[in-house]
Amino acid sequence: MKSVLFKIYAPTVGLLLGATLLFAVSFGGVLWESRQLEAARHRWNAVGQEERKLQALEAFAASVERHRAFMERLTAPREASVQEVISLEPFGVFVEKLSRIYTDQGFFFLESFALQTCEEGRGKRSETDGECRPAAEVRGRKVFFQP
Repeated sequence: MKSVLFKIYAPTVGLLLGATLLFAVSFGGVLWESRQLEAARHRWNAVGQEERKLQALEAFAASVERHRAFMERLTAPREASVQEVISLEPFGVFVEKLSRIYTDQGFFFLESFALQTCEEGRGKRSETDGECRPAAEVRGRKVFFQP
């Protein structure tokens, strides 16, 4: 009886085992290929990022190249010391003089700013009438470039 059943179902069982083996091998191949595809996509994205960075650097280099002629004509920066005592009255004139220090010819770097008021006894005395006039003492460095 066993041999009869074995003869009847043996081809079917063999085909079933063969189909299962074929499915397992195919499924393993699909998994391996999908991992390879993901790795390739990752490498492709990394190369794209590097290419975008390179294009940005090339654009920056081109923008710097536009200014190269101007930068080559510049001499070394010059530095001057600034020390001014500016009267606080009238206040509009004080603000104008102070803004002129900051905006005229180059960059101003403030080192000290001291207010001299009459209450402290250090105020600037007028030579004609002896009145106390508040003032501000401005010290700093002026750095400028000359073409």
